[in-house]
Amino acid sequence: MSTTPIPEEITYFQLPPEETVVSTEGYNYVYEKAEKVTVRRSYVGDTRNSGTKQTGQNFIGATEGSTVATKPNEPIQYVQLINSSGGYRRNHAWHVLIDETYFVEMTDGTLMEAVQHGRAQDGKLYGPFIWARVSSGLRLIRVGSKIYKDLIAQTERIKSKAIRRTELVVGNIYQAENGSFGIFLGDVDYEEFENTAPQPTYDYYTRASQPKPAGRYKIKEFKRRQLWLSCNDYKNGGYKNELAKWEEAKENGTNAAFSHYAFQTYTSRRIIKDLGPSRSIPENPIEVYHEITMSGFQQKSDPQTSVDYARWSYAHFSARASGEPERRIPGLEYLYEHITERVTK
Repeated sequence: MSTTPIPEEITYFQLPPEETVVSTEGYNYVYEKAEKVTVRRSYVGDTRNSGTKQTGQNFIGATEGSTVATKPNEPIQYVQLINSSGGYRRNHAWHVLIDETYFVEMTDGTLMEAVQHGRAQDGKLYGPFIWARVSSGLRLIRVGSKIYKDLIAQTERIKSKAIRRTELVVGNIYQAENGSFGIFLGDVDYEEFENTAPQPTYDYYTRASQPKPAGRYKIKEFKRRQLWLSCNDYKNGGYKNELAKWEEAKENGTNAAFSHYAFQTYTSRRIIKDLGPSRSIPENPIEVYHEITMSGFQQKSDPQTSVDYARWSYAHFSARASGEPERRIPGLEYLYEHITERVTK
């Protein structure tokens, strides 16, 4: 698979030539009245991507007259605007012609950016443009646009030497390959669980439901995962991370709720840059993280309901420094009494 967002080589999968309309009214404009042009509908993929060949072959199928062409991903000086499509069930897209033969889509965002910063004349939109991977597939972007510069920067990060996991320092700010920033808090173990007991059914005619069966819980154990605190705004003046805000609230006696969504765990993460120590990191950040997450714990009057409510946050509740004994959360005794299976992930 290609390792960069702007591939060096691309492959066009082309259907046989066909006639289409040139119209700003959309593809369904009255055919007899519209100007027409011969095009070849094309799927474009990264040649080095392992899935490109299969996707392209699915696109052209066994259609007689279809062709496959591989080319360097060089800047395309202009595209010819042909028509548009889209509506209620899909995002709007423009159909453009490349080299007077490749009939492909261009997104609204790319077209608007090119109109604002490029040049349009005689039905042609001048870029230049290049194919780049944005989200899951390739799309045309203008060379020199903000997204182009971001992808070039990402390419440089991809080519950078990664920092080894053993070199990570607790409390330091790091930049990941995708450009995000985070504070490394250490390695943690935690658990998740699911209820494997049959769920009660509900009769919509009698509006009666079966009694809830006793829980049968399967515990999934996760060992030595990396714990990170997102800090993408750390350069802003007055920035305080969630750990510092929590400690400050405790000192001031304020009653504030803090979300655990700023914390993430990773099996592995490609880190490329060490930006040094973060401000205001407590001596034991993992324990403070546990306090923050437990602030959202809700104990219900029914023990089994308490467990049901804790399911989606239990990974946060149970997290502790790697190698330490498993946590038992007060109020979830019903869970521990009905464990039937354990697996290690």
